[in-house]
Amino acid sequence: MSIVPYKVKNTTRLPRRTSLFFSPGRAVYSLLFCFFIGLSWESAAQKVLSFDGATQKYQCNVYWTVEHASTVHKGETAFNLDISQEKTIAINILFIFEGSGLPGENDIEWGFQVNESGGSITLPANMNRNRSTKKYLIVKATKGGTSTLTINPKVWRRVDVGNYTELAHADPIVLTFNLTDKGQAVPAPANTNKPNPAANRPNKPAPVQPAAPQISEEEKAYNEAVGIEEKSRRESALKSFVAKFGAKNANSPLVAKALRAIPLGQSQPTDNNDGTYTYTLTNAVELKIDSNSLRVQLEKTGFAAYKLTISGTSDTLNQLFITDIGKDAPYNQTKTLKFKERVIVTLVGQDSDSFRIKVSGGTAPFIVFLSQNGFPRERYEITKTDSVFALSKAACKICEDGAHTLEVYDSENSTQLFSSTDAIDIEKTNYILNFLKIVGILLILTFVVIRLRQARQKRLYEDKLRQKKARQPEPPAATTPVASPTPAVAPPPVAAAPAAPPAITGQDLERLQETLAETEAAATEPPAQPKMAIKIRTDSKSKQEQSRRKFIPAEAMQALLRDNKHYTIDCRDMWPDTTLTHVHLNQHTITGLDRFLRTQNIHEITETDNMVPEIGGFLLGLIHETEQSCEVFVEEFVPISPESHNTFRLEFSTESLVNDLGDIQDKYPNSGLLGWFHTHPGHGLFLSSPDMAIHEGFFKEKYQFAMIIDSLSPDLDTGFFTRKHSSDMNNQDGQAADEKWLAWTEIEKTIRRKDS
Repeated sequence: MSIVPYKVKNTTRLPRRTSLFFSPGRAVYSLLFCFFIGLSWESAAQKVLSFDGATQKYQCNVYWTVEHASTVHKGETAFNLDISQEKTIAINILFIFEGSGLPGENDIEWGFQVNESGGSITLPANMNRNRSTKKYLIVKATKGGTSTLTINPKVWRRVDVGNYTELAHADPIVLTFNLTDKGQAVPAPANTNKPNPAANRPNKPAPVQPAAPQISEEEKAYNEAVGIEEKSRRESALKSFVAKFGAKNANSPLVAKALRAIPLGQSQPTDNNDGTYTYTLTNAVELKIDSNSLRVQLEKTGFAAYKLTISGTSDTLNQLFITDIGKDAPYNQTKTLKFKERVIVTLVGQDSDSFRIKVSGGTAPFIVFLSQNGFPRERYEITKTDSVFALSKAACKICEDGAHTLEVYDSENSTQLFSSTDAIDIEKTNYILNFLKIVGILLILTFVVIRLRQARQKRLYEDKLRQKKARQPEPPAATTPVASPTPAVAPPPVAAAPAAPPAITGQDLERLQETLAETEAAATEPPAQPKMAIKIRTDSKSKQEQSRRKFIPAEAMQALLRDNKHYTIDCRDMWPDTTLTHVHLNQHTITGLDRFLRTQNIHEITETDNMVPEIGGFLLGLIHETEQSCEVFVEEFVPISPESHNTFRLEFSTESLVNDLGDIQDKYPNSGLLGWFHTHPGHGLFLSSPDMAIHEGFFKEKYQFAMIIDSLSPDLDTGFFTRKHSSDMNNQDGQAADEKWLAWTEIEKTIRRKDS
């Protein structure tokens, strides 16, 4: 067996491996190095860092200088500086390790932490840590005074990306600065004939201070790669680093270090069908080939890349041995090339959860990488050949959304068996985004269901009204002359009978029949003799005084309107003939009435088996009257306590009204009784015969009105029933053509917008 050395001329001038034996040349080099260091750091003080590495003990001497206004202070600890000349102070720190070079363990870094006391100096950062021998600390003096910098030299070991543990620290370097500012202009004496020799002297340019070192993109990428703890992933990251920065900066010491710390790359052999085989070799430093009686040809094709052609393969061994003696251990061991053996790797397919790889031939295990932007994200291992393996995408914890490059290597992570750029698509599950999507869908569905329910309620309500009109009974006036003699005194005009309630059955039907009978009886009785015909008690104040208080002049009315706290209803839009022209509902009244309406409805639905009863109250406020108009300002809503009420009837006793009206007069002496409010749940808006009896008995003034809300209509239909100029009441038959009822929901919403 003959060994044919191929010492390739490496134009990148990569450093050779360090010999373990003593040589005269090395001794001379070391002496010269120490001599120049001694010259440049003459008389500089020092601190000592001693620590144990994985295989040996290290000692490092720390030196420092301080440079200000072109003056260098070596090894000093106390400084008197005039910051009017220059506010920047450059502190240079040198780490010199005993021996020939830096620690061989790449996970060891050194540097310092710094703190300032006194407040006269601003620090750019309190940490400087890497594997550089010379470090800079550029600080800035902000004002005169005394400032102390405490610099703590330290050594760390990297345990993970961005995670370090402290190995050792030296005694702190304490630098004291007495800063003065003498730069303020001093006025020249008034009378002087002495020439100023500095007048014609050219200004000395300000010294250029060294800028704080900025970590380069190359150094950042290298530190990120070597910081990976897992060996094969670190090798993959360093390969990507060499591929990216090797061609740009072939003489870079970081590229040289990375080349020595990764295995020699080789492709699978290519059969040229002429008795020759070809390999592509990458990441090579200094190759040595055992030809095994074969003819070999090595041709450089690029940075650290070669083409190896093998011929004369009649040898039965069909093997070739190659060594890269320029690499660090264990990557300088001899490799065996079996140029007639091939491994076939196929990407079978993928879904959202996994991807499948088929491997045929070769010797297991095989290493699989997923990488993104040149950085390995996950490592898998295939334990046998001639099989299909499903590899989980979820196992890649640090994978990001998007396409990933797939690479497959042999067990030594040197021979690339398969590579496909952006072959694997990964979409990470975003639980927050999915939750927000679900919430959004639920909100949309809720909105649609509410709208559909409202539409259905409105349709049922309209059907109910149509059925009620279709089943309206004959007016009782047609049978009255036959059933009883004509009364001696003609009854007063009575409004048209209201539409009948919707058809019901059972006990509700009996209750409805009783209600209709009471309504007919109330219609035939003279309103002058209702049981609510009462006298409202008064206090000692005269009626003129009460009238003066509730009737307000135009100026007071305009002041109320300027407050913009009223919702105005023009009654003339609803009734062509009306003595009351405008109703102004105060915000306070609307809020109280709305709260009472909704609370009472909910309560009564619970108590009376989903049947909403009529409820009511008094409306109080102020009146402004002219010859052309009559306007009221409703300032208070006072709920009333009826003697009995159900779905179709609200009934007051004389006693309850006496008590309520009397109490109201005591509580609101400056407000007039403007009208009353009650509901017609599901019946539509009109004044029934009982309603007319109540209104004629207690609300006879032309400015008094009846407010009715259908509490089962979709938008809470609302009507304001006023008197005509003939003193008769407007009812549903006198409504203006094509005029719709008001919507209480819109009234309440409008006043709420005004408030906000």
